[in-house]
Amino acid sequence: MNKQLIPNNYELIETSDLINSKLNDLKFYGDQTKLVAMCHSDKTKKPIWHYKFHEINQMMLRIEQTIKQRIEHKKEVINKRERVKQPHTFKVGDFICCSWGYDQTNIDFYMITEIVSDRSVRLAKVKSKVYESKETHDLVVPTSEIIGKSQLKKVGRNTLNEYVKFSSFEYGFKWSGQPKHKTNSLYGH
Repeated sequence: MNKQLIPNNYELIETSDLINSKLNDLKFYGDQTKLVAMCHSDKTKKPIWHYKFHEINQMMLRIEQTIKQRIEHKKEVINKRERVKQPHTFKVGDFICCSWGYDQTNIDFYMITEIVSDRSVRLAKVKSKVYESKETHDLVVPTSEIIGKSQLKKVGRNTLNEYVKFSSFEYGFKWSGQPKHKTNSLYGH
């Protein structure tokens, strides 16, 4: 554990009467006569904050707010970890849409051909067709015609969506069913 930088005249401020939670890993030190306080996590060497206050009530309110925010943050982290552990919801036949490109937008579609496990799928690249052509872009939709080899991919999950990572610049998400904007071939392909 890091040695925390706490001035010699600071004492531990008791906070168990404010909020008692196992998720609270914060400690508060200060000099209540000079109305200064600092907040430390168990894992930090430097303080999270170090303030001078005008009143003792203001100082205690700031401590209470910090504890509540920390507990909320820890709950969010726990919930996110639980969501990531859940199996994916992809089904065979679902289309995965990848939008990528520098100075242009390319759209690639993939179709899920096999559910391998609750964390991985097998999919193949499929052809797309122009749904509608505009001056600078085309609206494209997938077809069922497979044009690439089947590949095994791990399914990832962020806070909102499931995704498949194809490369460092290409992530695929479940296709919404709406035509996707792709740069027209006259403008950069």
